[in-house]
Amino acid sequence: MASGGIEGVGDAGERLRTQRGVADKFGGAVGRATEWVESLRPILAQEGVPPELCFLPFIESMWNPSARSAAGAAGLWQLMPATARWLGLKVNKQVDERLD
Repeated sequence: MASGGIEGVGDAGERLRTQRGVADKFGGAVGRATEWVESLRPILAQEGVPPELCFLPFIESMWNPSARSAAGAAGLWQLMPATARWLGLKVNKQVDERLD
């Protein structure tokens, strides 16, 4: 791994050209990704899931566990309520395990 984070993305926030405000969010997500990816990749591999899927939360939520979409998706993985329930998570007015 390169110093400064995940190989190839460590300085991506500095090289990114986007609309205003997004570069700061992207840079923060790169920092959060470093912590998450290192622990998530081996878990995915152990479960037989392609370890590259550990980057999906970057695209879906920029590694923000509290992220919510206008369509109703929530959490790192941006699960819709019905999908979360199908996966066995609780989603109701008191509890939303998509945010765990």
